[in-house]
Amino acid sequence: MDLRVCYNGEWYYVQPVSEGGVKKILNLPDAPEQAKSGVYRLLQ
Repeated sequence: MDLRVCYNGEWYYVQPVSEGGVKKILNLPDAPEQAKSGVYRLLQ
């Protein structure tokens, strides 16, 4: 999975994220649900 940051409609930063890293993010108890739902949406 690539984590991309968009400002003003242009993608300029791509950071590869491992499957293990994604699982850690989704399992963080303090991670906002909005962030988790965004990750789930990107995975689809």
